[in-house]
Amino acid sequence: MRAWLFVAALGASCYPAGWPPDRPGFSIHDFAYDIGPYLVRVAPDRMAVVCMHDLKKAPEVRWWIRPSDGAAPEYHRVVATRQGDLWVAILEELPPDRELRYAMESELGLVGPFDFHADRSRETEFRFAAIGDTRTGHQVHRVLIERLAKEDV
Repeated sequence: MRAWLFVAALGASCYPAGWPPDRPGFSIHDFAYDIGPYLVRVAPDRMAVVCMHDLKKAPEVRWWIRPSDGAAPEYHRVVATRQGDLWVAILEELPPDRELRYAMESELGLVGPFDFHADRSRETEFRFAAIGDTRTGHQVHRVLIERLAKEDV
């Protein structure tokens, strides 16, 4: 089994038309938060969902295992806490080698769901791509993204 992880910094108009593909609940331009939400690995079985925005009430993160048999998922809810100027929700007891999802809800509305994996067993192969900041090299960034899009990552 191969898992694909793609990491890139997407700047405005620096990616090819139609990329990233349309998915329900996903648009890189429509997020309500100043920053995020994004994931930070805390431990093999823990991830932090982080966002920055001036909110009056703490956002809530809902996470679940994507069921493979069509069954209803079991939702886990975590209320974020304020840490400096960030809101942080720690997702705990995340199972390895499973497809997971999360969504964040606040007074700004619902953002997500987003797919992620917490950890992989040592025997599980995976591939990833990483792109650094190309600064004003928008054409270089475009070419890199177009080539990676052909790799189905």
